Amino acid sequence: MIIVSFSIDTNKVIWQHASKVDSIIWCNVSDLEGEIGKVKTLYGVQAIPTSFVIDKEGIIIERYDGYSDRILYHLEALINKNEH
Repeated sequence: MIIVSFSIDTNKVIWQHASKVDSIIWCNVSDLEGEIGKVKTLYGVQAIPTSFVIDKEGIIIERYDGYSDRILYHLEALINKNEH
């Protein structure tokens, strides 16, 4: 299982800086095409951030639009469940 965040930023320097400031340690991708990007369209990204939990077969098992501390607790529980 992996966590992937999709960004709709258009400025690589700003996107990388924000990722560092936000302590993003998982896979965080952007095609740098913003609102018209392929990533946004393909995955229906409407909120920033939009994050997905993807299983070993590549199937999206969770989707999170936006951010809250609740998401982190939910992710931790999900990860712990799948490790056992």
